Amino acid sequence: MQQTQDPVVRRQDDVVPEDLYGFKRRVFFSPSTVGSKYMKFAIVHGRPGARSVPHTHPGGEVALTLEGRARLVANGKKYELSAATAVSVPPGVQHPAESVGEQDWVVATAYWEECPLVRDKRAQDRAAGATATSHP
Repeated sequence: MQQTQDPVVRRQDDVVPEDLYGFKRRVFFSPSTVGSKYMKFAIVHGRPGARSVPHTHPGGEVALTLEGRARLVANGKKYELSAATAVSVPPGVQHPAESVGEQDWVVATAYWEECPLVRDKRAQDRAAGATATSHP
């Protein structure tokens, strides 16, 4: 007989933000918080001018802009993202993003593994002796 699990509900105020290249990321669900094998879901805030380094996700990424504007570059093309705009980035495609405009860019994002960008940043922080906040 298959065992069922109850849904997990988390409020944004209960999720500690993590600093990442000028962005603040709140991971609501990940393998360590809900026991899923791959899924990760986060809300990311980027102040105007915040810019990620080029990175990929082996399983791809989907994102929905909730507020503000951003510019995403993928395969040499620029994509403008604004409120109520969703994007699906295929697996393995490099895609730096930059918060543009005068207000913070707020985006809901889901991907299916630990982002190599985050993994590498945590390793750099540990190597530099920084106290990196551990988040799922």
